[in-house]
Amino acid sequence: TVVQWTATGLCDNVTAQTTMVVSGLPDASVNAGIDLFTCEVSANLAASMPDPYTGQWVVGAGAPSVPTFTPNINDPNAVIGNLVNGIYNVEWQVLTGAPCNTVSDDLIITVGSLPVPDPGLSVVICPQSVTLDATPVAGVTGTWSITGGGDLLDVNDPTTTAYNLAVGSYTATWTLTGGGCPGSTSADITITVNDCQTPLTQDPNQDQFVTGCNFQFTDDGGTTGPYTENVVSTQTTICPDSPDQYVTIDFTTIDLGTSVTDNLVVFDSDSPSAPIIGYADGAGELQLTNPQYTANTGDPITSSVTGSQGGCLIVVFTSFGTNTGSGWIANTACTTTQGTPITQYISGTNCGGGGGITLCADSLDVNPDTQFQGGQMDLNVGATNGVANGTGNQGCLGSGESNEQWVYFNIESAGDIQFLFNVAGGQDFDFAIWGPYSIQSCPLNTGDTPIRCSWATTGNNGCTGSNLTGLAWVVPAGPYTAGNSTVGDLSEDGNGCDGLNDGFVEPIMAQVGDVYTMLVNNYANNNSNYSFDYTGTAGLGCNPPPVVLGAELMDFTGLAQVRENRLLWKTATEENNDYFVIEASTNAYVWSELGRVKGSGNSQTEESYSFDDNIMMLPLTYYRLKQVDYDGEFTYSQVIAVSRKFKVDKIASSIFPNPSTGQFYFKYGGKDNKMPINIEVVNSLGQTVMLQEYVKFNKHVALSIDASELAEGLYQVKISQGDVFQTQKISVVK
Repeated sequence: TVVQWTATGLCDNVTAQTTMVVSGLPDASVNAGIDLFTCEVSANLAASMPDPYTGQWVVGAGAPSVPTFTPNINDPNAVIGNLVNGIYNVEWQVLTGAPCNTVSDDLIITVGSLPVPDPGLSVVICPQSVTLDATPVAGVTGTWSITGGGDLLDVNDPTTTAYNLAVGSYTATWTLTGGGCPGSTSADITITVNDCQTPLTQDPNQDQFVTGCNFQFTDDGGTTGPYTENVVSTQTTICPDSPDQYVTIDFTTIDLGTSVTDNLVVFDSDSPSAPIIGYADGAGELQLTNPQYTANTGDPITSSVTGSQGGCLIVVFTSFGTNTGSGWIANTACTTTQGTPITQYISGTNCGGGGGITLCADSLDVNPDTQFQGGQMDLNVGATNGVANGTGNQGCLGSGESNEQWVYFNIESAGDIQFLFNVAGGQDFDFAIWGPYSIQSCPLNTGDTPIRCSWATTGNNGCTGSNLTGLAWVVPAGPYTAGNSTVGDLSEDGNGCDGLNDGFVEPIMAQVGDVYTMLVNNYANNNSNYSFDYTGTAGLGCNPPPVVLGAELMDFTGLAQVRENRLLWKTATEENNDYFVIEASTNAYVWSELGRVKGSGNSQTEESYSFDDNIMMLPLTYYRLKQVDYDGEFTYSQVIAVSRKFKVDKIASSIFPNPSTGQFYFKYGGKDNKMPINIEVVNSLGQTVMLQEYVKFNKHVALSIDASELAEGLYQVKISQGDVFQTQKISVVK
């Protein structure tokens, strides 16, 4: 501070100046560096030196020798020498000048052989992951290893995670090397994994979602039964602890009474629209069978689904009868071995999926037991995810019906569409028809309502006197309704034998090039067959209708950048491609939308796209693309993962003062003051609100962060240098 004295006279003014220096700095700005361990006779020091002050090194009493400082005791980066085995307490003093006090910080230098490692305590756990707890030693490298199986998340992290631990015993070893010392030292702990199952029961009143790898899974009656009567399709979803694992269910006992209406269905993912990989009912007793599958009681059922469904299985149980059984007992586990994928199945958004058939003149009698691979689709009125959602639907197919099949009519010559279903006694086949389309289309994507539908109960409660149902101008048989006209009858609700409730609806007049989509299912939820007879005059083509994809994806990758994860993808061709939705997940189970990228509409050339994600800055993030057409139809890409392998390290002191009105400071704690430092400030919405870069700086001087223009609130500050970063939080107050 410059102080000026002025004397005013009659002739002129006389002035004189003097300079006052006010000294002082906070204790936090002085740092002697980290404690050191070495086996050598010298060590490099690295203290701070806030300008414009000077400092000196002082050795505490009781030192095992008189060390030297090169080039001198005033250099914060001096080399301390003449060290012998023992412990040195060295103090770095910064002289602020009278009348202010000296500010100091000290460090401990340990000289000798490598210390005995401290790996923490041995643990006894259930099958899961466990966090280890070794003690790090400054100046020495620590490394974990494990024998007996399992994996380690980061072998150099003292508190790393051991995972993929099955029942058994494991030895984890913490080894110390470096510090200028020859050889290494190590110590072990034992990880004991016990077979401790957690009880899990099917809830008869509501759906449930659980994660874990070691359950004893039973009906709500427990291990002794019986289960509750009249349970309407409640489901239990079981997912693994880690997305690289697959859930396995081993049914040791299944007894569902004597009624086919009591049934248990296992789906290959966390959604009941997935393929069925196991089935049991009262008629099947102790077997889990389906025509496409070979899983029997005692044979484990393993999920095959990766990515967004992440190795999950879902079990749906229905009980309509009074002849209940003792229920089931099953053991669940997790494995890294994928189950056999089901390649032929149907779903609401994939009409083909390998599970659809095209009817033609060469295939008039259909016995599609091998086609029953689809999951449940809710087709009732008003269902938000229903295939037939919308006004005009008669509720022709009920929710929770599992045995389903897509059937396509590809019209090559004009005429009417007529057919008969002839089903076995006790079965209840229903159908719904959508169209006409010009290509194969999925009603769940298009949002259309069916133009014909029937949920006639087993030939409509016997109204027809047989098990016939279908499309016909005149009801073909039955003591009450034979000969009745169906003109104007577009749906069957299955209630009684009055008038049009006769099991049949009016045929469809089709034109050349029309495509109709029909969904057939068996309300009884079993694997019985049906006989399908086509009697219409419209000519049917044998080739499946074309399926037009919105975009042919060539490549989808992700790269971890310093400030964001960059997603890149290419398409070979595009047709009616409106936009891409970018979705992210931390566990590959639950997804959220990050943003959208406009598509190219129609293109026959390669198109490139990119998206920068600066929100999900996590060690591991999963991504997928949702490609949406102009008509609302969509498909998902494969799932990719982006790993941020940047080192998390302390390259800065704690930010001070905190809270502040806008001016914050930190002290550089790294080793290279010639490499730029980047500062990124992110608000609570994940938005980057400030960027700052230090290209040249003195590592002994506190660096500032000017957040005075930011609004009041909490912010995350990311301080990065090369492949090392550190995050802290600041509070801006006004």
